[in-house]
Order: sequence, then C-alpha cells, then structure tokens
Amino acid sequence: MAERGLPVRVAVLGGSVTYGGSCASYALPQSKPHDSFGLCCWSYRFVDWLKRRHQNSNIKLFNLAVPATTSAWRLSHFDEVLAVRPDLLIVDYGMYICDYSIALYSV
Repeated sequence: MAERGLPVRVAVLGGSVTYGGSCASYALPQSKPHDSFGLCCWSYRFVDWLKRRHQNSNIKLFNLAVPATTSAWRLSHFDEVLAVRPDLLIVDYGMYICDYSIALYSV
C-alpha cells in the first residue's frame, strides 16, 4: 500500500512512554513542526523511518496513547481506535499491562 502511494494509517496505543512523555524533543531538528506529543516519541520516529523507507508513501500517524492507562482501559474505549480505521495497529503497554482490580472483582 505504502509503495503505491495509497494512504496508510498507523495507530499506536499505550501509556505515557508511547504518548511521548518526558522525551527530549530539543535534540531533534527544529525545522519540523512539533505535534502535541513531540517529535521525539518512538511512534513519530517509527513513522518517520517508514516514510523515509517508502519515499512515495502517504503514511499518517494516530498516536492514541493516554498516559497512566492500562490495556484494560483501552479495551473499554476501543471505539476510538476503530474510528481511526488503522491499517497497522501497534500496542505498547509495559508499565500498566493489566488492571488487577478487574481480576479482583471477577473472582
């Protein structure tokens, strides 16, 4: 798809690291406009790499990460992800991988 110039939607899910919290955007070139989560977050860098690899691509990043959330929370708000209709979905929950309160209430 990317090689033919067709639109490719990349969505990322996760917490604060995926969102771009505490990354050092000052180290990047100032010629590019900054988004709300900064050019330094890994998701932006990944999509930037994809765009460089596929020169005629039309790749758009949707950073749907929300700091301090769990994968269980994201599942309860998955309609937001479906609305984007991603071609590639990357899930990155490390710190808050599960919600133990759900397990306690389901016993």
